[in-house]
Amino acid sequence: MDDLQSISSLRETLQTLQQENELLRAQAYESKLLFSGLHSLLALDDGIDPFQVVFSSLRDVFDFETACALVDEGEEMECIAATSVSLIGTRWMKSRMMRKVLNGRARAKLEHYGRTPITDHPELVSADQPAMFLPIRLEARRGAIVLLRDPEKIGFTRDDVVMGQRFALLASHALGIRRHHLSVSENLRLQELTRILEYRALHDDLTGVGNRARLKQHVTAALAEREEDERLALIFVDIDRFKRINDYFGHEAGDMLLKAIAERLSAEAGEKDCVSRMSGDEFIIALSGLRDMQHAQDRLKRIRNALCGTYLLLGNRVDVTVSIGVSLCPENGATYADLRRNADYAMYRSKAERHGAVVFFSQEMGRALYSSMQLERLLREAVENRDFEAALQPKVRISDYRVTGFEALARWREDDGTVRSPGEFIRAASELGLLNHITMAVTQDALATFDRLDERFGNTTTISINIAGIQANDPVFMSELVAMVVASGRAKRIVLELTEDAMVQAPQFRALVQPMLSAAGIRLAIDDFGTGYSSLSVIAELEAHELKIDRTFITNIHENPVNQRILRAIERLAQSMNLQIVAEGVEKLQELTYLARETSVDTVQGYYFSRPMSVPRAIEWQGTELPQIAAEVG
Repeated sequence: MDDLQSISSLRETLQTLQQENELLRAQAYESKLLFSGLHSLLALDDGIDPFQVVFSSLRDVFDFETACALVDEGEEMECIAATSVSLIGTRWMKSRMMRKVLNGRARAKLEHYGRTPITDHPELVSADQPAMFLPIRLEARRGAIVLLRDPEKIGFTRDDVVMGQRFALLASHALGIRRHHLSVSENLRLQELTRILEYRALHDDLTGVGNRARLKQHVTAALAEREEDERLALIFVDIDRFKRINDYFGHEAGDMLLKAIAERLSAEAGEKDCVSRMSGDEFIIALSGLRDMQHAQDRLKRIRNALCGTYLLLGNRVDVTVSIGVSLCPENGATYADLRRNADYAMYRSKAERHGAVVFFSQEMGRALYSSMQLERLLREAVENRDFEAALQPKVRISDYRVTGFEALARWREDDGTVRSPGEFIRAASELGLLNHITMAVTQDALATFDRLDERFGNTTTISINIAGIQANDPVFMSELVAMVVASGRAKRIVLELTEDAMVQAPQFRALVQPMLSAAGIRLAIDDFGTGYSSLSVIAELEAHELKIDRTFITNIHENPVNQRILRAIERLAQSMNLQIVAEGVEKLQELTYLARETSVDTVQGYYFSRPMSVPRAIEWQGTELPQIAAEVG
């Protein structure tokens, strides 16, 4: 009997041990699942919600329908994450049990007697749902993870609470570690981003050399550190015919050339030098520590030889030259702005001389630059003060020597009464973008003279206005000009003079502007004919009314057989196109006599009749010599 009892007791002990072992295995497995979840939590990428990993890890161990994460918000708790989106943002009452949870104790019961969790949507949480509350730490804030089961299922056990408590403790640490890791990662990322932005702020994206800001920074520092007996040079480099290379070989080839130029410049730069790309195809290399002029010239020669030569661009061998301008400190300036401006000016002078030239800034250039800057300032003031007016030069009909019209030429009248002709300011005005303002002012002044001209010369007198090629190809400007002319009521008495090149090479003019002029009744003259290289077939398509022969063919026409033959060819062309022929630049009686007797030229103008006159003088001009001229010509 004792033996049987011993056997039964042993069996019970074995069963107990087996159950405990199975429980330990289950707990170990569950612990493994939870630790696996924590490891996944630590390995999460930025931007992924860590609570979804927490919920997934808990679901592998605990049976539940809904989980949510709450944070302490003073008198209430706020749901910041949940397996059910509808719970996110809801508010939960901080009950006595919830306060115990926030203090670090896990709970596995749901409070009754009206003290149930409260949300914005009470129907989402039932009062009789089994629930487990696990304390969790979110940075410096207290919180809780709530697991909710279906009301029909059994509640959580004490073992669940023990396992959940352990997991909550470890999850709090994992979240803290992950947050710290993210903070470090974010800090490193921000440092790298700052480094990249700082680099890009001072370097050219395409070539990697410095940009304008980097050059200014470097030169300013180099000037401050320069010894009294050493020189600093700014070498301004511009690639000759770069646009043609871009257009012919393509922009990819152009970019390759820019990179190659940057590499060669960088290879010639010393530790104290700085290579920068200014814009487009322009580079500057700042050289420091130059002992004397010979040292500067030697460095410059090496740089020029390195840059000028053959480049392989997309399988094409391209010969490249560069134009170089140089300014030196202290000879040409002691500040970055002065040296930069003077090197720029010297470079443009080098391009004007020939491709591949090297020009050092000089005092003479300084005076020219100062004069140019003064001209720019005065031009802008003149445009603002409307100091431009029309000067009129008469156009005389050969058949009866009567004035049929005037050409309006721009004049700039300064405050002291000085009158400047276009040769002194038109080019600068065009470069500065002021030409449109001047043309509009001259046109307005010319239109205002019609009433007085009509009284003196009759109401059929025309006024011709010069239009530059860049203006003819600008539909917006031309529409404004046409609107002004049409508003004057004298559109049919206005002739716009454009060079043949401006009309033939301007597709915008033929497509958009010419129809506009035709609709307004404004006539068109082909100016300076014979000096361009346009196609006659294209000229034939233009709706022109006049053909103005350039003065180069009129000067001494009476004794120049070659120009006489050219003139006869132009006459036949004009007659075939039904164009009125105007000869400009007539300065001698012999020239006029030849035109009158030997050609079919309709109208002439030039100094022989009158120089351009102010409007008051043109009104007073009687042209009393015209009958005498007619008698002399016969």
